[in-house]
Formats: sequence, structure tokens, C-alpha cells
Amino acid sequence: MQAFTDLQLRAAARGVLAVRSTPEGYRFDRFTPTQTEAFYRRSERLGIKCTTAAGARLDFHTDADLLQFSYADMVCTSDRLFGYFDVYCNDALLLHCGTPDASSPTSATWQVTLPEGENRVQIYFPTLASFALASLSLSDGAHVRFCPPQRRILLHGDSITQGYDARFPSQTYAARLSRYYDAEIFNQAIGAACFYPEVIERITPENPDFILIAYGTNDWQMKDASAFAQDAKAFFHKMADLYPGVPTFQILPIWRTDLEEVFPNAGDFMECRQLLAQWARAEGITVLDDYALVPHDPALLADGYLHPNDEGFAFYARNLCRMLDACLP
Repeated sequence: MQAFTDLQLRAAARGVLAVRSTPEGYRFDRFTPTQTEAFYRRSERLGIKCTTAAGARLDFHTDADLLQFSYADMVCTSDRLFGYFDVYCNDALLLHCGTPDASSPTSATWQVTLPEGENRVQIYFPTLASFALASLSLSDGAHVRFCPPQRRILLHGDSITQGYDARFPSQTYAARLSRYYDAEIFNQAIGAACFYPEVIERITPENPDFILIAYGTNDWQMKDASAFAQDAKAFFHKMADLYPGVPTFQILPIWRTDLEEVFPNAGDFMECRQLLAQWARAEGITVLDDYALVPHDPALLADGYLHPNDEGFAFYARNLCRMLDACLP
């Protein structure tokens, strides 16, 4: 087997801002150090989630007939204990591997046979667990080439955008979006996060093709009306200022089953959705309002009240792409 070189690994990485070599292996950063510090200042439970590589993957073409990779130091970053990888070959799932319990650090090696000829291989990283890629190898004599993505998409949001609670990382709406648009996704979402203007930073010199923002449901539950308005307006204004002319969309919060059980200070949920739309439009941000983005069926929610499961994400992504296609050139 021939190991990927450092340069090849960096060329294959998609959706990351930095690839770091550590004693355990390579780590993939989706936030800048300044952003990570800003989340840690909010709380340690938010900061630790910055160590996940949600939305990131390796993407390359090869004529290898065998692929092997090892991961190390896989550990959960929340009360969701699982951590899984998905290996795709020519847009078809070839391998789903990992662990259902990463409550303590784990490591493993996996091997998969590839079809004859040149194939496009994509390795989707765990969305809710941190890890180090210890090695990636192909059969001896294999060739590797890399193709640039057709689009680049920036995502800001909370747990649903990070990927809670898809067990297959390739089935989150962010991953489905990346395949649909053949895009590199920069997923800057953090579970339990709200509109925090201080975490916004321009992360690449070139503009993304478009931006998706998906906050609101946590703000409704955790803030009073004044703080909700102040933070959301500041967030929208800063995004518009940093990315002038870039099509930007706010996805309004989806249905949740506990609306009659939660008594937030921010007010009525549906009224807050409309205020959120008003604040976004004031900054030139397009509002995507589909309250049935995920059908109102608890069977599509992994926790029964809010977070889509793999099947729920299929509805989310399909309906989202339908709305985006109507807006994008």
C-alpha cells in the first residue's frame, strides 16, 4: 500500500480552513483560531464542538483497487456518543464505518475494495465527534488526481446545520447540498449556538457562491425579545458588510413538537419567525420560509421533537434545494 503524501492529503481536503499534523494524525479545522476562541468565551460546551470536522471530507479521483484508512483519538463532543465515516464511490455509498460509542477515545483501521478503473472517492468525516486521521493509503502504483469544486457554499447555523442527528455524515443536509451542487461546503455551524455576531469572520479571500444562515430556534428559546432582536440584526448587518453582493439566505426555523411545552421570553414562535424574516430582509438577505421543510411527523426527528434523523434530512435537503434553485442564477 502507498500512503497519501502530505501534499495529496491537503489537496483532497474539502470544507476545511487548515489541515494540521499532530502526533495522533491529521486534524481538520473548519474555524479560525479567533472564531474558536470566540465560541469558547461563550461556553466550553460550544468551543469543544469546534474540534469536529462537520461538513468536511476528502475528495479525489483514483484508479486504485484498494483503499485503507485509520483514525485515532475519536471522541464525542456532546451527549451524542456516535462517530461515523462514510466512503462514497461515484456518488454511491460504499462503506459506513466508525463507532456507536466514542465516549472514550477510540481508534480503528478500515479497508474497502474499489471498482475497476478510475473512480471518484469521497470520505465524509464525523459531524459530532472529533478525530485524527492517522493514515490514508491506496494500492501500490495507484494514480490520484484532484478536481476543483463547482461551487463554494458558506453555512452558519446551529445543531441542525452542524448535522444533529444524522448517523450517516453523508446524509446531513449540508452533505446532500454539497453533492447536489458539486460544492465545497464550509460548515461553520455549532450545536446549541445562537446569533453570535462576534464569531463571524471572513474565512477565505474569495467569496462563496452563496451563504446560508440557519439560526433562530435557540434564540427563541434562550433569549428575551430584546436580546434576540439585537443579536440577529447585528449578525445580519455584519454578514452583509463582510460579503457584499454575495447571495445570502436565512432559513427560518423549522417546526418543533415542543412549542406548547416551552415558555420562552422571546415571545410567540411564529411571530418570532416573521420578525426574523423582517430583520434579514432589511439587510438584503433573502428569506427561505417553508414551515414544512421537514414534514410535521415526529418519526422524522431523531429526538422526537427537533433534530432530523437521516430520513428527515432527506426532506430538509430536497425542499431546501428546490427553494434555492428558484433563487439562484
